[in-house]
Amino acid sequence: MSLKGYDVFVTSPAEAARLRCRVCGAECRAQRNVDGPTGWIAGMAGLHKRHDRFDCPHSGRPWHEQALKLRQAVDHCPSESLRRLMLDDLGLLLQTR
Repeated sequence: MSLKGYDVFVTSPAEAARLRCRVCGAECRAQRNVDGPTGWIAGMAGLHKRHDRFDCPHSGRPWHEQALKLRQAVDHCPSESLRRLMLDDLGLLLQTR
């Protein structure tokens, strides 16, 4: 599973030279000047536009899926102390992958 804004990014053509995965920090692979939908809803509506697409080379691996869930939980957690614990877990997961 990939998630836009975490390990998949869509930009206007040439807007970004490089992007890094918000989950693991890896440099994302770039597909330049793609003509197509920029998301699920645009695809269902048949909308196409030129864009650059960046995706993490580790997306879909079990450790990356777990790290993605932790990253999302950190971003939505109202407790600072729990966020710190989850960030520690995330760091450990990324070190031992």
